[in-house]
Amino acid sequence: MTHTIPLVYLVVFLSLLPCASLAEVMPGDSIELSGSVKKAKDISALAFIGNHLIIGSDETSFVQVLERKQNGYAVPSDDGKISIILPDSPFADVKEVDIEGIAVDRRTVYVIGSHARVRPAGDTVTELYSKNRAQLDEPPIVFEKKQKFGARNIVAKFELDDAGVARNLQNSSLLDLLNSIYPFKLFRDIPSKENGVDIEGLAVRNGKLYAGFRGPVLRGNYVPIVEFDFRDPLAQHRVLYVKLAGRGVRDIVAVSNGFLILAGPVGDGKSSYQIYFWNGEDVVCGKDRPDAAKALVLLGEVPMISSDGKAEGLTVIGEVDSTYKVVLAFDGIENGGLRIYSVTQHGAVSSSCD
Repeated sequence: MTHTIPLVYLVVFLSLLPCASLAEVMPGDSIELSGSVKKAKDISALAFIGNHLIIGSDETSFVQVLERKQNGYAVPSDDGKISIILPDSPFADVKEVDIEGIAVDRRTVYVIGSHARVRPAGDTVTELYSKNRAQLDEPPIVFEKKQKFGARNIVAKFELDDAGVARNLQNSSLLDLLNSIYPFKLFRDIPSKENGVDIEGLAVRNGKLYAGFRGPVLRGNYVPIVEFDFRDPLAQHRVLYVKLAGRGVRDIVAVSNGFLILAGPVGDGKSSYQIYFWNGEDVVCGKDRPDAAKALVLLGEVPMISSDGKAEGLTVIGEVDSTYKVVLAFDGIENGGLRIYSVTQHGAVSSSCD
């Protein structure tokens, strides 16, 4: 789906020659956000529908719908909040859903939580050694129960009308699936930043949803992506694998002939962020599938606009042949540091089974 973006925004063209680095290209102007943007330095997901921009933070329990203005997008006076907490759950009073992915299909919006365990980081400035050590020794599920983080285990769906009003909110979850099948059931109690289960991307294509996992990254650097049906994920799903050079999925978005994947570190490492094209096929190789890895193509590395930012959100706003106009959001930068880029498959590097 193609969206028109005001011409005031500068498009950065990422000319991707074989093995060339995208870091040689300087980022362009930002997309300006105004109004009461909640947790403005923690934007982790975004999507466009018509004249509206939908954003989500990994520190809130709602998404916000912003309206297009002459010089960007603005939060309306009512804050544009759309709660995605399960209305009848014991987690209805939590402050954090850990929103990590937003996908749109015409006027339908899907939002996914991380479904992750969490272990709080120690604070070497304010806390004693004994407490910091206990956080490493204590199972993360204990902390989760104290903080009521169960609402992370949701997938929400609603319709957004032309006025930006949400209707017909429905909820689903991947919790039963993750607790029941391999490899996920082995990693459920591991903290997300320690290679535990951590969903960070969501795409929709041909009526199916695709959840991209930051972790776990398995032996051979295989990363799972789950194709599932919103109504009954456990009964209708497929587990597919991609290889992202040791990185996990930080976001995923559908294009006409497949997907774009934003890849980044599983934990707090310093690995670069990359963009791949994936045709949607399993990349696990075998003697009967000698070219399976060619389903995945490295398009290049993302030029970081600040040492404080982490590339977290990816959405497509235009597509012509093998060139994609995309918007990236950066966690850690005010208002997501939104930038527009043009990414092309010309000269891209295909993966190999070797």
